Order: sequence, then structure tokens, then C-alpha cells
Amino acid sequence: MRTPMIIRGSAEVFASLHISPGDLASALRASERLTLLDVRKREEHDARSLSHSRLVTAELTFEILDTWPRDNLLVFYSNEGRRSLDKASYFRAYGFPRARSLTGGLAAWDAEVGREAIPPPVEELRE
Repeated sequence: MRTPMIIRGSAEVFASLHISPGDLASALRASERLTLLDVRKREEHDARSLSHSRLVTAELTFEILDTWPRDNLLVFYSNEGRRSLDKASYFRAYGFPRARSLTGGLAAWDAEVGREAIPPPVEELRE
């Protein structure tokens, strides 16, 4: 049986595209500048979302691409982290090196952080 090949650097790429729930909670507690972006459907966002997050719409996507500074820390999330990883990868490809996906999404957030009071994010300047 052949040993599967591991792509060199894949661990670094994974780490650079993700942020764990614990690290996000720590960043929020430390008042780090970031923007929380929900990539789920409007109904999902309206039913449950992280405090002070923004729903990613086509209009917001174009606004971010056209006007936001490229060095903003953008944290995308979804229910389990798959959709948010796609969106973080998309923004990374378009020149946002600090785009991140919440590892495991809201499910992991609830399991690791829960509903404890976390201060709202200090949003990055968009000028």
C-alpha cells in the first residue's frame, strides 16, 4: 500500500486560513481589530449569529473588494466552517492576506466558547 503524499506547506496554509474559536474569543476579549462576516443564508443569520457580525451579501462582497484595505482581519463563519473556508479562500485569492475562516464554524464556537459574554469586535477601519 502506498503512503499518501502530503503537500508541502499544507499545514502552514491551513493555519493561515483558519482561526480557532478559542483564538477568536481571545482576540475579541483583547479588543483586536477585526470584522466578523457571516456567509450563511439570511434566514440562518437572522435565527442565530455571532454578536455584531455582518451578513455577507453580493453587495458587501463587492464593497469589501472595491473599498476596504487589504490588510483588514476578516473572520468568516458558517455553521460548520465549510462555506466560510470557501469565502476566506476567495478573499485570500483577491489580495486579503488576513482573511480567516472560523474553524468548525458556529458548531465549534458553541462547543468551545459557548454563549459566554464576548465583547463585540473593534471593526477594522475601512478607509
